[in-house]
Amino acid sequence: MDFSQFTDLGDDAEVPARWRCDFCGGSPPVWVFPTRTHEVYQIESLEGPSVTGQSVGGWLACRDCQIFIDRMREHDLIDQERLARRCANIIATKLHLSQKAVLRDIRPIHQGFFQHRLGAGRPWTAAEGQGPPPPPFEVKGFD
Repeated sequence: MDFSQFTDLGDDAEVPARWRCDFCGGSPPVWVFPTRTHEVYQIESLEGPSVTGQSVGGWLACRDCQIFIDRMREHDLIDQERLARRCANIIATKLHLSQKAVLRDIRPIHQGFFQHRLGAGRPWTAAEGQGPPPPPFEVKGFD
């Protein structure tokens, strides 16, 4: 896959963090991919119930991630790894973190998306961004 068509995120500080791409953190989102609700993480507790984070609803994608995902071959692990590496590089650069550490965390999150994706999706409109955002993850077992 040719990565030359993907643009730099640039200065997007004016875009609310709640309306960013769920894959790379870029903005603005232009597409929403429907997914089934699924567990994203689980934290075991020695003193109480475990805490489970769930992905609820669709995943927002910026133009570049939407194009990348649409061009991927279905169930192609190499393409999924390329997307994870691309997103990890963007996030690590913006947050001044190790790409290796970010990639380790992104892989299972992206795998959950691909396992629970429900189709091609649809355009995400600016009007949808006017109301309060849905929570990116629902946490259960935490009081």
